[in-house]
Amino acid sequence: VHETRLRTQAEALVGSLESTESPRLPDLIKQLEPLRVYASPRLRQLAKDSGDDSSLRLRVGLALLPDDPKQVDYLYGRLDSVSIDELLVMRTALANYRDQLVPRLSNELQLATSTAAQRVRRGCLLAAYDPDNPQWKNIVGDIARFFVAENPLVLGQWTKAFEPVQELLIVPLAAIFRDENRPETERVLAATVLAEYGGNRASLLANLVQEAEPRQFSVLLPVLREQQDAALPVLWAQLSSPLELNSSDAMQDASARRQARSAVALLQLGMTDILPALFERHDPRLSSYLMHYLSGYGVPASIVIADLKRTREPSARHFLILSLGEYSEAVMPLVDRAGLTQDLLADYHNDSDPGIHGALDWLLRQRWGLDEELTSIERERAGQPAEGRGWLVDKQGSTFVIFRNPGRFTAGSPETEPGHDATEGLLEFQLEHVFALSNREVTVEEFQKFLEANPQVQYLPPPVKPLDPREPARNVTWFQAAQYCRWRSEQEGLVAPDSEDSCYPPLAQIKLSMGLKPGFLKRPGYRLPLDLEWEFACRAGTRTSRFYGHDRKLLDHYAWSLQNSQDRPASVGMLKPNRFGLFDMYGNVWEWTHDYRHFSAGAGRSHYDDSYGDTFPSENRARGGSYLFHAPFIRSAKHYSLEAERGDYTVGFRLARTLPAPQLDQP
Repeated sequence: VHETRLRTQAEALVGSLESTESPRLPDLIKQLEPLRVYASPRLRQLAKDSGDDSSLRLRVGLALLPDDPKQVDYLYGRLDSVSIDELLVMRTALANYRDQLVPRLSNELQLATSTAAQRVRRGCLLAAYDPDNPQWKNIVGDIARFFVAENPLVLGQWTKAFEPVQELLIVPLAAIFRDENRPETERVLAATVLAEYGGNRASLLANLVQEAEPRQFSVLLPVLREQQDAALPVLWAQLSSPLELNSSDAMQDASARRQARSAVALLQLGMTDILPALFERHDPRLSSYLMHYLSGYGVPASIVIADLKRTREPSARHFLILSLGEYSEAVMPLVDRAGLTQDLLADYHNDSDPGIHGALDWLLRQRWGLDEELTSIERERAGQPAEGRGWLVDKQGSTFVIFRNPGRFTAGSPETEPGHDATEGLLEFQLEHVFALSNREVTVEEFQKFLEANPQVQYLPPPVKPLDPREPARNVTWFQAAQYCRWRSEQEGLVAPDSEDSCYPPLAQIKLSMGLKPGFLKRPGYRLPLDLEWEFACRAGTRTSRFYGHDRKLLDHYAWSLQNSQDRPASVGMLKPNRFGLFDMYGNVWEWTHDYRHFSAGAGRSHYDDSYGDTFPSENRARGGSYLFHAPFIRSAKHYSLEAERGDYTVGFRLARTLPAPQLDQP
């Protein structure tokens, strides 16, 4: 009876071989050990009857192996056809034969005819049997590439299988992690494996997050948080290191990106009071990257809001406000904005800084849909004196940025700047007058009022009609732009209709070869910006090729160019302003400037000289690039020469005026 029971038990265990889950096979085979005398005949019969490639035959081979070393060759021959679960069971079962298998594995790994998949599976065995084998240097790249192409559902099993050689895999995995030419899914899977292997490598993880894209960052952050004390010094060191100003633009951008991601990581690790100080730095690159990373890298909007409420430093507030615009309604619901909105509307009405005013304009109008509220404030402010503010609204409702103390700046570009040409030579320049510049380009709607009031003006509309009256006016000749300036001056009450004592003469006199009186720059009325006024205002205190830095990947946030315009201009003021609160200084349309440069030398620098009046050549300059131009044309130093009498459907303009300092803040 006892023998019958044992035989029955053995039969039952053998019968369950095929249906048992692979991870449980070792336990089942262990249960067969005391029953082998009864189980072996049945197992040998099954080995004969089962196809060599069947799952049952594999399991029978594993069950026979303890008493039958001949199964080693059979099992080894199945390496390339089994699942990861079965492979791990085989690896454990064959461990007693490692001395026999290691030379064989090493030899096959050297074969030129072996495939990457074959090398990975043999590497799986070798990782357990001989992690110091010299062949590893030849296959770690194959294994890393295999990982990032694997089904994520079983990736964890593969990474665990190769833990004995994880140190060797970090370098090729990190290379995939950083490779921007690889698909995002592969780079994220590389991050997943590195997070698994970096559990006790805080320095490794802290350096990886500095180069992580958002999805990679979210994978690494939980592991980094577990090693926070060791990671913080690495992140602080990167954030504190100065940019290498003598390095290339690309290298400086890469360094700024690493710093911005370090800052994001520090914020996520609880260092929530660092943002204002970072936004106060003079180099625009860190601020620009950080502003765009906060939302994408999961920093809660509550941190940005708290910093905005507690800091009064204008530059920091400008960038914090723009940062809020990167948070979608899903991340920052309307209910969360409610308490903040009234404060920001009050700031739009009262804050004196033009950069803050422009940032609030973009956030509240373009992102939060408060156009009516802002328009109401602008109507209230229309025609009021500046009263110490850095901006004002004229009687027609246009906002102007005021430059009270422009001072000294460097125009042009270095020879190393991508797109540089010989006409952009560096020039140290002194702006000695107070001037104002409209924060937006003149629109179709505004220019149409001028045309209706002056039917004698022979304006040729662009070939494609505007879709929105708030698009920039274009196809405007230089002289028509100057005529608009004179007409607008009269509408504003800055000059009388028949006055000769203004910057630009009456409309009928504005034509080719017209002259301007000496001292015209100090005379009242709207005009086009001087070429160097335009560049000063565009740069907003920066020396990088663009006011936000260099990186073309950020250009779409600030400019309508060929890469995002869909071959037509957009309504003015839709994209982010610069630090001075000026919109569309890049792209949308080229903007006419007043002049070709007129300089006088003085104290080692130049200043504009209007003492002899002015005459106009047949060509004049436009600035800023347009919706039909590539990125190299959209830089602070770039200018474009055009026939003054010819309109171009990529060219428009914005208004400027010289402000008499004593009258500036008075009614």
